Amino acid sequence: MHHLDEKHWRNLKGAHGTQFDPRPLLAMFETKQDRVAAWHGLWEELHHKGDVGDASFAAIPKLVRDSPKARRA
Repeated sequence: MHHLDEKHWRNLKGAHGTQFDPRPLLAMFETKQDRVAAWHGLWEELHHKGDVGDASFAAIPKLVRDSPKARRA
């Protein structure tokens, strides 16, 4: 797992095959600023017609940890 302050995040690719740094949207999701908009933005960039990129794999652990259901368990 990658810490959010690592430079590695800047070089990740999203599901479209282009560079995508998910940290700003992950931060929105975590702080609940606009969780719905953050989720839609992440979904659009991390999953496309069944394709995923390395940004998808890097973001999943953080999304799971910050999900509302994970906090209830």
